[in-house]
Amino acid sequence: MYLYMKFNVRGCICASLVLACFLLGLLDGARSETVTPTWYSISHNGGARSWRSVAVHKNGVVMAAVVKNGGLWISKNGGERWTLSEGAPTDADWFGVSIADDDPNYMIACVIRSHLYRTTDGGATWTTFTNEAVMLESTGAWPSWKGTALSANAKYQLVNSFSGHMFKSSDFGATWSRAQLGTATGRLQDTDGNIIGDYTGGDIGAKNYYSCDMSADGRYQTAVVSNGLIYVSNDYGETFLPPFYDGTAGQTRLGIKLIHGKL
Repeated sequence: MYLYMKFNVRGCICASLVLACFLLGLLDGARSETVTPTWYSISHNGGARSWRSVAVHKNGVVMAAVVKNGGLWISKNGGERWTLSEGAPTDADWFGVSIADDDPNYMIACVIRSHLYRTTDGGATWTTFTNEAVMLESTGAWPSWKGTALSANAKYQLVNSFSGHMFKSSDFGATWSRAQLGTATGRLQDTDGNIIGDYTGGDIGAKNYYSCDMSADGRYQTAVVSNGLIYVSNDYGETFLPPFYDGTAGQTRLGIKLIHGKL
């Protein structure tokens, strides 16, 4: 009796292992099919143009894209069809665009050497910001805007420019101010990684900003500088600090994306 039971236990174990391997094979095959990326050419009205930037709402249905001297285009069916936004200037040098996650009708976009624009009706009409005069350069010229970013509810907003400043708003774009450096002891480093001083706050200054992004709640915000540093805020844009030198400060940084508050 003992030998008979022992034989069956082993047999059950072997059969179970075979069945488990078979099921894992099926699951692996199914998983391979579901994660295979598929790219296809969409049919749209925009055609081949000098596209600059694109934004996708979290629902995957609403999208926006900007064109150099070609207007601002919007899709409301997952990218299948695109229409030119009649309320936005069509001959402007568009560069960046962002969509608020909580409201696909709220978007901001920027034009190089011109205005920042905002829509609250899905692109039907676009208006400039009432407080935008504070963003003018000392020469009176408009900045060479590059990056735009929004928190999910659009309360926190961030924009930056090439050879210019970074501006932030914490009241849905009603008022804007220049981004400020934070304070940190023993953190300022030279290009060799040697500690040479402290960060003591104040205006970050004009830099070659190229892109920016933020977390859904707006607490974490970040921007990159071409041939410079990455600047990060963890206090809703009140202050920014670069990370510790990593040996590659001279690299060209053109884009950045935050996922769950992390780079």
